[in-house]
Amino acid sequence: MNLFLIALCVSMFIFIFVCVCLLYTKKKITVYATIAKTNKEMKKGLMFIKHRLPKNHGMLFMMPSRNNHLFWMKNTFIPLDIIFIDKTSIKNNFTIVGVHKNRQPHDKNLKGIDKKSDSVLEMNGGWFDSNDMRIGDIIDMRYKMVL
Repeated sequence: MNLFLIALCVSMFIFIFVCVCLLYTKKKITVYATIAKTNKEMKKGLMFIKHRLPKNHGMLFMMPSRNNHLFWMKNTFIPLDIIFIDKTSIKNNFTIVGVHKNRQPHDKNLKGIDKKSDSVLEMNGGWFDSNDMRIGDIIDMRYKMVL
């Protein structure tokens, strides 16, 4: 089991961005993600983005409840890794409970992982494997402002 540290950096421009610092035994990764927490933001997600996201950029879905969340790729033009994470009993700690790797654009099939989660991180397709992440890895998630 690997331990990650995620420091979330938030910016108050058009979108709210998070800086996710993943720290575990192999390396530290900083990820910038838009936070989707309203129904409108969650429904749109990364739809209509026509080019791969910049390196280590993505979207973090802060779900209103812990559930088996389903995602599709309607109107999504880039392949995505969809990473399902769930809180642990330790403050700021989350566990990676599942992943859909390289979901293909325009796939209208709703897919979940048959496990409950309370947050989902979408990144460019291939990101999960290229950073040697695994299901069961522990993430320490912290929020920090980005100006």
